[in-house]
Amino acid sequence: PRLGRMAVHLIYFNYGTFQETDIFGENTGRTFTASEMALGATLANTLGDHFEYGVSVKFVYSSLERFNAAAIAVDGGLLYTAPFMEGLRMGISLSNLGFAIDHYTDESETMPVLLRVGLAKRLAHLPLTITLAINDLTRATDGPAWEVLQRFSAGGEFDVNDNIRFRLGYQNDVNISTRPLSGRNFAGVSAGVGILWRTFRFDYSYVSFGDLGGLNRFGITGRF
Repeated sequence: PRLGRMAVHLIYFNYGTFQETDIFGENTGRTFTASEMALGATLANTLGDHFEYGVSVKFVYSSLERFNAAAIAVDGGLLYTAPFMEGLRMGISLSNLGFAIDHYTDESETMPVLLRVGLAKRLAHLPLTITLAINDLTRATDGPAWEVLQRFSAGGEFDVNDNIRFRLGYQNDVNISTRPLSGRNFAGVSAGVGILWRTFRFDYSYVSFGDLGGLNRFGITGRF
């Protein structure tokens, strides 16, 4: 298409219900909830023979007890399909370029800009795609610059058939951030499955945070 492909997306995350305590840690008998939501629109298209791009504009809303915050942000990404090696793709993305329109406090808050780079390789003789990425490159390090490489993630997607895909991954930055609380364990390990049915794709994944628990993600993508 001349303008490319357009899509809308809605992401909702509910943290559940919490028991309220006072400054001494005593239960007040009241509860509160927390949630986050992002609603956006995306445009994607090709650039020449080997490049593809995508740009999203989104409205982000966050609530915690009776407080809330909101922002407008833009995400962008560029994908390169290598002509010199079959099945190799490399990409870069920049997320959360924007500004807050409502704040949790009286102080102005900035958006957490995220820069990621990564690659994916489809194996020639096995229905498996291997991925490797470096995350959160914009966040400063307390030590030498090479420590940013510790924020890597790796994974694989295995095609059982044309309609079912199994996924397994590991996020080292999640493991590092939870280690002081949960020790060395399976924090950062994730597993999931994707199912294609007609023009819909159903995705499920579970991410372990060690002793802190886990995160279940469900997704539905449709083409109309």
